[in-house]
Amino acid sequence: MRLFLGDEFDDDLHWRARYEVAVATLRGTGDLTPADALAAEFVEHSCEADDPFELEDGSVLLMYCLGAFMRGKTTLTAECLAEWNDRLRHRVSGLLDTGPTPNRRAVLLQILGHLNMQPDAFRIEVTDEPVPDVAHLVDEEGDLNLEMDDVGVSAEDVMVDVDAGMSLWLELTSLFEQAALFPVERLADLLSILTPLIVDHPLYRALADAVDEQVEKTAGRAAAAARCRDRAIALRRSDKYVAALREFHRAKVGWWSGDSIRGSLLAMFLIADCYEQLGFLHAAKQSVLLAARVAANSNDDDLQDLFAQGVSIAAHMDYGLGSWFSSAAAAEAGLILHSNLVSTLDLDDHRVERMMYELMWIYLASRDLIPILATKVKHLLELAGMWNEVQGIIAETAPREADEWIDVVRAQLFGEWMGDVKDEWRISFAGLGTTWTIIGANEPITARAIQRLAAAAEVLLAELASDDLALLNTDIHVSVALGATSGERAHPLPSNEGRHWKVLLTPWSDSVSGSEEPVRVELLAVLSSILAEASVLPVEQFMARIEEAFKRGLSHKIGFGPLFDELLYWIAHDGYEGLRPGIALPIAVQEARYIPATAPELAWQDGPGPTYDQGEAMDAIRRRYERVAELFPFTLARLMASPEFATTVDELRRRGWRDWHILNCIASAATNHRMQMLGLDRYVSDPGPKGDEARMTFQMLAFEPETAMLKGVPLAVFSLENLEYNRVFGLVVFLKGVGLDVHQGTPDLPAIEHFLAERYAYWSDDIPHDDPFV
Repeated sequence: MRLFLGDEFDDDLHWRARYEVAVATLRGTGDLTPADALAAEFVEHSCEADDPFELEDGSVLLMYCLGAFMRGKTTLTAECLAEWNDRLRHRVSGLLDTGPTPNRRAVLLQILGHLNMQPDAFRIEVTDEPVPDVAHLVDEEGDLNLEMDDVGVSAEDVMVDVDAGMSLWLELTSLFEQAALFPVERLADLLSILTPLIVDHPLYRALADAVDEQVEKTAGRAAAAARCRDRAIALRRSDKYVAALREFHRAKVGWWSGDSIRGSLLAMFLIADCYEQLGFLHAAKQSVLLAARVAANSNDDDLQDLFAQGVSIAAHMDYGLGSWFSSAAAAEAGLILHSNLVSTLDLDDHRVERMMYELMWIYLASRDLIPILATKVKHLLELAGMWNEVQGIIAETAPREADEWIDVVRAQLFGEWMGDVKDEWRISFAGLGTTWTIIGANEPITARAIQRLAAAAEVLLAELASDDLALLNTDIHVSVALGATSGERAHPLPSNEGRHWKVLLTPWSDSVSGSEEPVRVELLAVLSSILAEASVLPVEQFMARIEEAFKRGLSHKIGFGPLFDELLYWIAHDGYEGLRPGIALPIAVQEARYIPATAPELAWQDGPGPTYDQGEAMDAIRRRYERVAELFPFTLARLMASPEFATTVDELRRRGWRDWHILNCIASAATNHRMQMLGLDRYVSDPGPKGDEARMTFQMLAFEPETAMLKGVPLAVFSLENLEYNRVFGLVVFLKGVGLDVHQGTPDLPAIEHFLAERYAYWSDDIPHDDPFV
């Protein structure tokens, strides 16, 4: 190729040779330095080009240069690279201003968008780490592979102008109908590469949807599904499991027909993997069992391996949940299916090897605690040809007491150890600031319904992870029973700490099979009620977010086809089920509790609240200082003359109270005392004349200046304890003052205070002011 570098050759060949030599040098040696001059000549030439394809080649080579710069494998400087990006963008913008044809305009918009979403050379951190295979740095089209180990890296951190780039590409999608010759596959490829960085951008979803729709028109539904899968895999590699779930779910739906059904079922396995990474193993188990059931019922020999694989993965999920009895039963079914439908067991297959070691741990624990299960598992290991592989480890593992086993397994599980043979079925998981505990009787029909509710709750939490639901950081306890009712199925129980619910679920039976939709609607109604009560958003805003989730496909994500109960019944193993009722666990195991951790992506939102505005907050505090002084001048004068109250103020300030907190509580304590003296406090919430009188009196006492004629409030009313009481019960009023609401009959006051402290600067916001107590 170097033969064509001379000026005596055709101009196009002359420049193309420079491009190819520069790229080959970098890709072949991992170092651009020997070809820096050729790369510079080509990009400089591109900056003056009129042909969109020359401009695109310049953009691609610039990406190669940025990749080399990132690893210190070029003498090109950040100043030089940034200047080329500026000049190329300026050139493309100028050509767009000339009013090009739709096809030419579309190509130019793609190039300009890409240039805006290239790394900013001045913000690239050059690393001293060994250079990996260059193919991992730059793809075949010259696009820098930006898989970030630090998921905190955002597009704004690295890109030239992500907002401009996204807007340009979204504008490009509006030309699809006019620009029939535009190659949308190139844009789809770029989108897949950049998805981990731009997935959180507000324009991402509209852009991805438009690109998928066009790919489907030009290449078919399966091709669009493949693009969703590619983006999902890129997100999965970047540990962005929530976003990956949405793309995998879209791929699942896109492939759900004809010859592409295998792709859909594989997507369901990948969906399960994402749920597992989030700690949502019931949702994961439901996904793999549904895929296995579809494969089993397909009568397609080419899908039967997925039948076996799905049941085996379900065994792995049960192992992770601590349901080791159920795991052993599912593992036996999975191994038999694998041998009959796939091939002879290969112990070097990582999935078979994983099952073998999980069965080994189940055997060891049951050897020490549940001998009847140990006998079954040993027999299974022998039948599967696994016993000889693990016998040495087993022989060297000394017996453990129950307490020792609890310590050994605690770190590796996502649920109650041996929970499937405890007296009570208990499931715990956490997400979005809520920690859930769902309990009920440990008998088959109830246990399966509990798992149905848990799986749906996990799917819902993952789906809503990117929405600000203004959830309280609280514990949610749900007690499940089964039965029919014509009324509400979810009933809140009084509690000022945590949220407690009693839920009545429809039991699964053969009559439910084939008409599952009402039961799924029931699940969503129950879960929406529970989450709405834990949220402080106004009801209409909360429900709007639920409706948006439905538009994103929440219904099919919760499940389709057989209910989770039926899937669990489908893989139940009679040889194990008959043993379950006779098992007596040690007390230590019965009482051991799983404390769920929250995956980073499902963390409670602790940034500024949805209605928080610092300017408005400062104005509100200013008004409090002014208004309390205006409305309660006589009370404040008496308090300022009291040495005891001065001591109280010092103590409250030591505890972190702001002066406006103290003033608010003085006003509240004085008003409440006067209402009590008039005997009207009990009628404030009542309808009718007495309630009207009480409310009118309250308005007068709280919002009209007190006069010397009003009897003074005893100083004892302003004790430390009473002011704290008024502050805590004033939190609900504060919440409503910022446009939020409480839907709890007995408010979870500690959670509300924590919410206001973290998201509304309750303990930190203040303004400069004179001391109101001197």
